[in-house]
This record gives sequence, C-alpha cells and structure tokens, in this order.
Amino acid sequence: MLELYHYNDSVCAQKVRVVLAEKGLEWVPHHVDLMKLENLDPAYLKLNPNGVVPTLVRDGEVVIESSDIIEYLDEHFPDPPLRPADPGSLERMREWIRLEDDTALLAVGAHTLQKFIKPHMQRLPSEAIDAYETNHPMKERGTVHALVGRGGDVPQFVLDEAAANLEAAISRMEEGLATGPWLAGETYSLADATWTPFAHRMVLLEMDGFWADGRRPRMADWWKRIQARPSYGEAILAYPSFAEIQPEHP
Repeated sequence: MLELYHYNDSVCAQKVRVVLAEKGLEWVPHHVDLMKLENLDPAYLKLNPNGVVPTLVRDGEVVIESSDIIEYLDEHFPDPPLRPADPGSLERMREWIRLEDDTALLAVGAHTLQKFIKPHMQRLPSEAIDAYETNHPMKERGTVHALVGRGGDVPQFVLDEAAANLEAAISRMEEGLATGPWLAGETYSLADATWTPFAHRMVLLEMDGFWADGRRPRMADWWKRIQARPSYGEAILAYPSFAEIQPEHP
C-alpha cells in the first residue's frame, strides 16, 4: 500500500503526484496543511524530521525528499518506465532534476512566499509564528517565514536573484529541448514530471513571460504537451491552489 503525506499546492508534492498519475498507481492521501503548520506536528516530524512534504510510506517503509521518492517509485513500479534506458539520457534526466533541486525550488519558493503564503502567515497569532521560527527543523526557512508573518517582505534582492535563476533555467530548457521533444530526449521522463509543477507555478506567479509570446518556442511547445497529459490535470489541476484559496482569519 502506498501512502502519500502531501500538501495540495506544494511543488514537491505535485511532482510526486504527477509520477503516481503517470504510472496509474493507487495511493492513500494524507493531507498535511502547511498553512496550519501541521508539518510541525510531532507525529509528522517522526515521519519526516525535516518538517516538509511530501513523505511516501510503502508498507511501513518511509521515503522522504521528492527526488528520491520519484526514483524509488520508478524502481519499484517500472511500468511505464520513466527513466531512460541509455546512460547518456539517464544522466541528462538527473541533471534536470538537480537543477530543480538546486535552483528552481528555492527560486519559486521565494516568490510563492511573497505572493501567496505571506497572507496566510500573517493571519497566525504571534505565538504561533514564534513557535514556527523556533521549532522548524530547517532554521533558515523558519526565520524567513516568520519574517513575512510579522509583516515583513522577502527582500527584493532575493526576489530579483530568484527570477534571474528561473529565467536562466528556462533558457537552459529551451536549449536542451533542441535534442528532442522531452527534456531527456525522445521519451517523457522523470525530468519532465519534475519540471511540470514548476512551470505551472511560474504561470500562477505570472512568470510565464519567460517563454510565452514566441520568446522561447521550444519551451512553449513543451508546456503545451505537458498540459495535454492526463497527469497534469489529475495531479495538479484537480487540487486547490494558493491562487484560489483566501487566507483564513483568526
């Protein structure tokens, strides 16, 4: 039995849900509401000491970190295969996943925090924000979220650097897609599943100008193909997003 601890609009959870959908796997959902700080519940921290989502549990075996989870799923449920068979394409696939892990995750996180999460953090009582800052296992994340929760903003230089990093990543995708319709070549892979929620989030953040209007046509074509896949609707569009959810008031 597969169980997934996830948050509706987490890009990392979304990429795991995309892979689950691509493979047609059934799974038991456990929604961890990040806006209610359920990720810092002691019971959840026993599963995922980092206090983040997603977490996959398979018959008692726990796997954390979304990039590890998607490779785990492809290894244990290889039909259809989402890792290229040839070593060169496999390495390209992993390079795209590393680019997401090392660059895109922090970059979209900064803009998401400023635009979408800030109103939710600011409705929390001050003692909850203090506890979030003190108790989050990832101290820098706790500090930055607490800053905006107390009425601050993500520093502009951080947002500018994040936008530049995202545009650089999209530029690399435009170049990489010259070798085939998908990021690792001729076949859809975990690389495409990984970048699907990030492109979706950039649309919500109104950053799709990096590829729209003929600016990067190969990237635009890739995005159209991604949107046409059933997994995009099943794993992302079927769930509410930050853009649709109004913050609750105490």
